[in-house]
Amino acid sequence: MEISVNPKAPFPTVIAFDGRVLEFFFADQDMGSIRFHITHITAVQFASDKKGRQMLEFKTKSGRPIVMEVAPQEAGAVKNLVAFRGRIEQRDRRAGTDARSPAYRRGQR
Repeated sequence: MEISVNPKAPFPTVIAFDGRVLEFFFADQDMGSIRFHITHITAVQFASDKKGRQMLEFKTKSGRPIVMEVAPQEAGAVKNLVAFRGRIEQRDRRAGTDARSPAYRRGQR
């Protein structure tokens, strides 16, 4: 899956997701690309901001949020990505490997 974000930029950022690794390709050479395993993404939110723009926010285990504007035509792909992350979170909770699950917290004590 590939999603173009920051639609008003001269060169939009591209998000690629292969089912395991989420990679951000930035046009800015200083930023290059950033990769995260899907389990290192702690939350994904897709909502409109006060100006009506569709915004996508990723929260990571490192505490570094990544926020980007999404073009309207990419909304379907973004919703699929958000849903996939939700399924990963549910799986991890059932397995006790999500930091918010009681089984995980019991093992940490």
